[in-house]
Amino acid sequence: MRHNYYDLKTIFSQLEDSGFDGVLLAYAQKGDPFTILANSINPESKMEYIVAVRPYLISPQYVSEIAKSFEDIFPGKLSINVVPGNILDSEIDYKGVLGSVNDSSSQEDRRLYMGSWLEEYLSCRKTKNSIYISGHHPDVIGYSEHSDFLIMNYYTYTISHKDVYSPKPLYLSMSPVIGGNPKKTAVENVVTTPEGLTEVIKDLEMSGVEGVFFHNTHSQQIYYLMEYVKKYKNL
Repeated sequence: MRHNYYDLKTIFSQLEDSGFDGVLLAYAQKGDPFTILANSINPESKMEYIVAVRPYLISPQYVSEIAKSFEDIFPGKLSINVVPGNILDSEIDYKGVLGSVNDSSSQEDRRLYMGSWLEEYLSCRKTKNSIYISGHHPDVIGYSEHSDFLIMNYYTYTISHKDVYSPKPLYLSMSPVIGGNPKKTAVENVVTTPEGLTEVIKDLEMSGVEGVFFHNTHSQQIYYLMEYVKKYKNL
């Protein structure tokens, strides 16, 4: 979820009221998502709160300590999404990483570093927070032993990996545009109607997909999606 982080208390409440099961905070160089989440979380909420981590930016030990603190304060709320990073052009020259793997490194180098990071994290973590791993096949499937859940890009899944076997529950991330004046802003966007999106989701469920994440949605689309999910779940 890329949004004005400081609106999140309100957005989280609205999402839960609309039937969303959880939220994922992406790394977006707009402040530390763990800190912002701690300020925005509702202890009484039933939602799952997931924070994305680019492994080369923070040590496994430090994430373990953060997760332990969250568990002490907000038991059972935090999950971790480990991702090699989809680097934006504006991020390539961003400084502040001392290691040899950074924002300018290749996807392959970041992916390999993620594997080593995951092994170290599992060896030192102090809580049993769920771990989601994001990436493209076969990257995601290859790290299933280190995770509880896998997240694959919807577009990648539909064009080449519909028959993929996932040893862990598989989620897909998509960018549906279902209201207002639909404009296709990215190749993976699903530009459709509410009825069309329902058909897509039901087809995915029949294929064994556990669920979907909506991402990169503009503010207006978030509200259209809230209304859509509310109707989809008969709330």
